Amino acid sequence: MILTIIIVSSAKNKQLEEMTQQAINTASFKNNISKEIIVVESENVQYDNVNIKLSSNNLSLNYNRFLNMGIEKSSGDFIALCNNDLFFYENWDEEIISVMLKNNILSASPYNSKPRLINDNDKIVFGYQIFEVLCGWCIVANREVIKKIKKLNESVEFWYSDNLYSAQIQKHNIKHALIKTSFVKHLLSQTFRTLNKELQQKYTDDQKQIFDNIKI
Repeated sequence: MILTIIIVSSAKNKQLEEMTQQAINTASFKNNISKEIIVVESENVQYDNVNIKLSSNNLSLNYNRFLNMGIEKSSGDFIALCNNDLFFYENWDEEIISVMLKNNILSASPYNSKPRLINDNDKIVFGYQIFEVLCGWCIVANREVIKKIKKLNESVEFWYSDNLYSAQIQKHNIKHALIKTSFVKHLLSQTFRTLNKELQQKYTDDQKQIFDNIKI
C-alpha cells in the first residue's frame, strides 16, 4: 500500500518555506503506510524528506494543473491532493485509508481539528459541501478516481478548484466523505494572504465568474 502525498507550494518567503517543510515533515511520519512525497514548487527552494520535487516556476498559477503534474509522476494506490499550509497529525493517513477501504469510499477528506473523541455515528459524513465535507485543502483519492475522471479540471486558477473536483466526481457517481477520525490541521490560505485584500477580492470574483460558466 502506497500513499502519494502531493503538496503544492509557492514559498515566496522564509515563513512560507518553513510552513511547506512542516507539512512535508508531519506528512512523512513513519507508520505502516508507505509514503511518496511530491512537492510542486514555484520558487527555487529545496526541501528535506521529498521523493520528487517538480518546478512550476515557468507556469502561470493553476492549482489543479500543478496537482496534475504531481499525479502524472505518482505511483501510489491512494493520492493525497494537498495545500502546503497543513499540519498532519500522527497516523492521519492510516486512519483515513482504513476507513475508506472498509467502507468502499473512493474519495475523502480528513477532519480539520486536533485529535478528539468522535461518536461512532459522526465518524463518516458523506456529501459534497465545499469546505465542510469536501475540503479542497486535503483530498485523498483512490487511484480509481483518477482513472475515472482522467485528470483534474484546470479551468480555474485557484479558487473553485475544489468545486470543479466535486462536479467531476459527482458526474461519475463517486461519493465523497469527511473522515472525522483522521486529523489534519489547516492553517487557512497562508500563501493567498500574501496578496493585498483588494487583489484577493478581485481574484476571487474573477474565478467565481469563470466557474459559473463551466460545463462539466
